[in-house]
Order: sequence, then structure tokens, then C-alpha cells
Amino acid sequence: AALRGLSTFYSPADNSLANRRKLRSALEKRTCDLNKQLVQSFKSVHNELRMVETSISELADSCASVTDRLKQARASTAQLLDKTSQLQQEQDAITSKQHLVEDFLGNFQLTPQEQAALDSETLTPEFFTALNRIAAIKSNCKVLLQTYHQRVGLDIMDSLTQKLEAGYERVYRWVQVEAKSLNLSAEASAIFGQALNLLQAMPVYYHHCCADIAQTRRLLLIRSFLAALTRGGANGTPRPIELHAHDPIRYISDMLAWVHQSLAFEQDYFVAVLGRPSSFASQSAPAMPAGTSAAQPSPADPAASSEAGVSSVGSVQQLLHSVFEGICRPLKARVEAAIRTPGSAVSAFRISAVLSFYTATVADMLPEAPVPGSAAVVGGGGPAPVVPSPAAAAGTASPATQLMIDSSSGSSGGLSSGGLVSVLASLTDIARARLYELLEEDSRNLRQGRAGASVTQDLSPPRAAVSRLTLTGQMMEAFASSLVASRSAREREQDFAPVLTALLNPLLASSQQGSKTLDPASALIYRVNMLGAITTTLKKFDFVRARWEILCLDMDTALADLVAHLSKGVLLKCQLADVMDKLDAFGEQQVGEGEHTHKQLSCVNGMDLQSLTGPLQAFYTSMLSLNALPQCDRLLYAQHRHQCRRAVSVEISRSYCRLYSAITDPSNGYREYEMLLVHSPDHIDTLLDLKH
Repeated sequence: AALRGLSTFYSPADNSLANRRKLRSALEKRTCDLNKQLVQSFKSVHNELRMVETSISELADSCASVTDRLKQARASTAQLLDKTSQLQQEQDAITSKQHLVEDFLGNFQLTPQEQAALDSETLTPEFFTALNRIAAIKSNCKVLLQTYHQRVGLDIMDSLTQKLEAGYERVYRWVQVEAKSLNLSAEASAIFGQALNLLQAMPVYYHHCCADIAQTRRLLLIRSFLAALTRGGANGTPRPIELHAHDPIRYISDMLAWVHQSLAFEQDYFVAVLGRPSSFASQSAPAMPAGTSAAQPSPADPAASSEAGVSSVGSVQQLLHSVFEGICRPLKARVEAAIRTPGSAVSAFRISAVLSFYTATVADMLPEAPVPGSAAVVGGGGPAPVVPSPAAAAGTASPATQLMIDSSSGSSGGLSSGGLVSVLASLTDIARARLYELLEEDSRNLRQGRAGASVTQDLSPPRAAVSRLTLTGQMMEAFASSLVASRSAREREQDFAPVLTALLNPLLASSQQGSKTLDPASALIYRVNMLGAITTTLKKFDFVRARWEILCLDMDTALADLVAHLSKGVLLKCQLADVMDKLDAFGEQQVGEGEHTHKQLSCVNGMDLQSLTGPLQAFYTSMLSLNALPQCDRLLYAQHRHQCRRAVSVEISRSYCRLYSAITDPSNGYREYEMLLVHSPDHIDTLLDLKH
């Protein structure tokens, strides 16, 4: 690199020998020039550094001055800082106490908005929120009573108790006014339900309010029931129920359907009004102030009211019992009159089924019985008094108005302790009694032989029996189509069993009595025909299956007895009955004596070939007309006729087969019997048409 620098040191024009000889001095001179230039360049930097040094020196002097002034200021303000620190600590303590006081007031005092809601003239949701707030504060005061702040807790509870008492009083008076202006079809307002739910913490207030509500709803329900009977709905739809008074089933069904619908509506209404028990009910109720008048019932003792609660008194079921007790008398009078209306047993049975269904339905909706002897839901203060209307007081009340007053007063003629469920149950019993009364009247006709009840010549069921079976079929169809039939098969069978017994037992007794005047064969045919008609009627219905099976067994027994009797008659006609008896006696004798006897059947008196010739020829002759069996033609059903003929043929064939085997048995001593036994058992089966 140095050599390359030297090669460019001189220009081509100056690159001479003389100049090259002066190269050393030239290099030194250039080095000196470069050093001068470097010194000249650092001169400005030096000047700047001198200026910086001067500035730093001045800054250090200023800092020292400031430090001196700060030391002086610190010394002069140390007392002020100590005072400020002390004040700051005091401020922190006061702020902490302020937060504690605010929290305390928030937990144990009402806000201005809540106090304004309590003082307002109308009940609003904010009013109930404020009362709920008071209850929460009282609950918080219990914590204070467990500490050394008992005095504060007692003062707060005393102040809030007065406000809570005034709030309960306002709610009680408001509910009383609203209860007297209820509308039957209007839904319960949320404020009304909330107010009544709030009063559950005050059992006496709550019970009286429930009694007022039940009283009003009872009067409205009676008025509505009478309107439904006489005027119908709005614009004539639905039509008045009493327009169908000529049809007892429709009349009773419409009334009970109206009662059921109203019961469901009232149940929904009271559930919406009462709702769930209020949280106030689990807390102690405040005591009433001294000097409370008798017209304003004072609450029970706090511990007692909290212990008793309101779940067992004033329940929805009791209110419903109280409300619907008002229509028990008019409903019972009309239903009883409809039941007593002359009609058929089928109509009485349908009425009984309708009443039984609605009794079970209403009993499911009202599972608890009302308190005996109470016409309204009452608490410790007794039932609310009934104030008669001006028209009733003046003696000019209409019959409908007087009925409402009488029904609502609790004196319902012995119905107060029964309620709606008991009334419906008693009406069901009356309907059943009426049904059994009509069935008994028809049974007397069967027993006395009236209305063609005597045995007919063709041994078919007489006219009275056919009428009875028709009645039985109609009742079973009515039961199958009734609302009660929706229960289980076992329950339906149990429900219909008494009616079926009342229907069939007189019929069977009449059949048995009628058969006593007939010869044995005719009596059996008549019994088979009667049982066949009965089982045919019962066969279509599953809820009489058990009785049908028993009657089928009786019919099979009677048919078997008839077959045995007819078979015996055929053998007697052919003179083979005595022969078969001797054959049976010989067989029994052989079994009794065992192998020690050597007596042969041909040696028995009347069992030799000569004695058997006549009976066998008569038997062969009768085979041509055996299938006729005119007695079988008197059986009512073709199945029974065919079954009887075939069973008789089988019995005759079996008897001939036994006789044929005995004659052809070499041990019985018969010889040359081929001319006697013209037909084999197979031939007899063919003649009797048993091969098919």
C-alpha cells in the first residue's frame, strides 16, 4: 500500500531524478502540513470544550445555590409537613368511619325513596319492596342483639316495627276493599296477589282476608250458576242449561261440566292469588299496638303465629270448599229432581256414571276435606259476618237473591260439613239407588211371570229375558262409552260388577225357575239357550270377562249333561242301554275279582247272542235317522246344535265300539257272531258322519 502511495506521489511530469532525491524532505514537509491541518481542526473543538467547561461550572454554582435554598426551605417547612401528615391520617380515619356509617345506615335504615313509597297513598310495587326491606333490616337487627350494640338494635327494631305495623294495616284495609269489588271472570292482579301473600306473615289478617275473598267469590259463583241455568252465556251462547231439563242426562252433565269448569277456574285463581307462602311468614309477626279496637283484629303472638304458619289454614283447597259450598244446595236440588224423573234403567245408569266420574274428578281437585261446621275459611277470629243486602233487609229480595243469601250464610241444610265432594258422592249414591230400584222392578216382572216371561214352546229365551238381555247390552255399551271406562281394566270390572250382578242374577234365577216345569231334556236345552244368549251378550265387552268365563263353564256343563241325556235316550230307544249297563257291570266285576274268575260275558243273563240280536238290529236301523235328533233342533244357536249332534254321535260310536270289542273278544265266549255284527265301528263312524 505504501509503494502504491509512492507511485502516485509525483505526477508523471514531476517524476524526475531531482525530485526523487528530495523525496525525504518532501515527505517530512507533507507530514508537517498534515499535522498543522490537524491542529487547526482541533482548535475549534478545544474552544467548544472550554465553553462547555464554563457552562458546567456555572451549572454547578446554580445547583449549589438551589441546594442551599432547599435546605433552607426544608428547615422552614418541616413543621408544616408534620401538621399535614397528621391531618391526612385524621382524614383517612374519618373516611373509614364514614364508610362504616354509610354501610350501617344502608343495612339498618330505609332510603328516602323507600320511605316515600311507604308514605304514598296508593299501593305500588315499591311499597312492597320497602316492606320487604324492613323485614330484611329486622333480620339484620338480630345480629346486633347478639353483640354489645343491643341498645341500637332495640331502637331500630322498635322504629321499624311501628312502620311495619302501619304497612300491614294499610295492606289489610286495601285487600278488604278490593275483595268486596272482585269480578268472577277477571284475573287476579299482581298487586292483589302480592298484598295477600304479604299478609301471610299476619295469620289473623290473612284469615279474615281469605274469608272476605271466599265470601265474595261464593256470592259471585252462585249468581253465575243461576245465570248459567236461566240465561246462559253472553248473546245466548251457550244456551241456558235448564232448556235441557227434559233430558236428565244432558241436564245433569251440563251442570256438572259447568261446576268442573268453574272449579278449575277458581283453583287457578286462588293459586295465582295466594301463590307460594311469603318470606314474611317465616319471620316473627309484629305485635299490634295497644288500644287496637275490636273491629280490627290483632295478630296472634309472634312466636305462635310463626309456629302455626298458614299452610294448614286458608289453603287453596279450603277456600275452594268454602266457595263451592254455596252452590251445593241448588245443585243437589236440581240433580235429585232430574234423577227422580221417570225414565229407563239405562238413563239411570248413564246418570250414575256421569255423577261417578265427576265425583272422582272433583275429589282429585279437592283432596282435603273442609273443616267440619265451617262455612268459610276462618282463623282464630271466627267466620266473617254476613251482611244482608238492602233488598233482603226490606223483605223484597227475589228468590234468586234470597238463594244466594241463604247459600252464602253457611246454613245450607246440613251441607256445610260435607262440601261439594260429599254432595256429589251423595248424589251418586242416590242415582245408584234409583238404578237398583228400576232393576228390582224389572226383576219382579221376571219373578212374577209378567210381560211374557213364561217358557216358550221352542225353548228360546222368553220376551222378558230378551228384554233383560237387551237392557244388559245397552248398559254395557253405555258403560263402555262413558268417561269412567277410561280407567284400568280391573277398576272397570270392579265398577260394573254390582250392576252386572243385579242384571244377571234375577235372569238366571228366572231361568232356573222356568226349567223346573220342563222335562229333563227340555230343561237342559232351555238352560243352554239362556246361557248362550247371556254369553253372546257379554262376549263383546272385556270388563265382564270374568263373569263371561264362569257362564261359559256353566253352559258347557249344561251342554255336556244334555249330550249325556240324549245319548242315553238313543241307547234306550235301541234297547242297548240295558246291554251297556250289563257290560259296564261285568267289567267292574272283572276288575274286582281279578284273574281268579273264569266267567265269560256270553254267560251273563241277557248277554248271549240271541239276546243281543234284537237290540243290535234296532240299533242298525236307527243309525239311518240318528243325525236328525229333533231335540238338537231346539237349541238356539247353530254352533250348539252342531256341537250337540257331534257329541251324541261320538258317545253312540264309543258305546258301539266297546260292545263290538267285547263280542269279538275270544275270552268272552262268543262264536259265530259274524252274522250278528253287520257293521264295524268304522262303518258306524261313517254312518254318523264322524269321518270329517
